[in-house]
Amino acid sequence: MPPQVSNWQSTEDQCSFNIQGMADIGLVIEEKLPFSSIRIAATAATPIPLWMTWQFSQQESYTDTSLIIDATLNPMLSMMVKTPLTNFVNLLVDKLNELAESGRIG
Repeated sequence: MPPQVSNWQSTEDQCSFNIQGMADIGLVIEEKLPFSSIRIAATAATPIPLWMTWQFSQQESYTDTSLIIDATLNPMLSMMVKTPLTNFVNLLVDKLNELAESGRIG
């Protein structure tokens, strides 16, 4: 975990954590469509309505992966969370690349 993340707890279908400078975040898997998509939603304890949808499309020699983030934010809150959210997405991309390069995911 990066140093900005604390209080990490997880089960197979949900996790909760704190990102320095933000509130506590809870996420739960709402829907899994094998080889197609995973939809994740913020739990009721999370102060920001948030959904993330990972979409997967198998190509000849690789899997094309997309992340769609849907959050209901007012303009002021949007400015406050833009940098931490961007950092979070960049961290996810870096970790996926590491896993793919190590052969742990294909």
